[in-house]
Amino acid sequence: MRLRNELASNQRKLTVAVLKAAKMEQELEALSPFVSLDASQLDVGTDIQAQITRAVTEMVLERKKREDIEHILADVERECRHPTIVPALLQTMDEMWLDMT
Repeated sequence: MRLRNELASNQRKLTVAVLKAAKMEQELEALSPFVSLDASQLDVGTDIQAQITRAVTEMVLERKKREDIEHILADVERECRHPTIVPALLQTMDEMWLDMT
């Protein structure tokens, strides 16, 4: 559940960043007849794009971790419902103990 909340939070942050970047680009375009921008100021979009790329990469990694953990949890839940490993192991250990005595 915590991972799902984190994923949702990261998705919200990513959406906000994309919307903020789009709004900033619109504002810059509206000001462009009045303001001249030098090359260093134009790199801001590249920085935002890099942040978005990093955020998407983090989101994909978090999603993969969540899926892996959900698979492990499903295995544990299945084993709890129908225990097969532990009783079989106990039976084997009991048989080994009887053979040793």
